[in-house]
Amino acid sequence: MEEVVKRRRLSPVLANMHVGDKEEFPVEQHSSLILTIQRLQTRMARSGAKWSQKKEGLSIIVERTA
Repeated sequence: MEEVVKRRRLSPVLANMHVGDKEEFPVEQHSSLILTIQRLQTRMARSGAKWSQKKEGLSIIVERTA
C-alpha cells in the first residue's frame, strides 16, 4: 500500500516563519521548495530574509536563518 504524501502550500508557510523556525516538507516538494525560497529571498531581499534546507530521509527540513 502506497503512503499518501501530505503537501502544503509553500509560500505562506515560508513567508510567515520567524528566524530559528523549522518546518518539515515531503521530499516530493524539494524542487518547488528551492524555487519558492529563491523567489522569496529576492522579494524580501531588503529585510535580509534567508532560509536553509537539508534532506533528512524522505523529508526536507527548512529553517529560517535570517
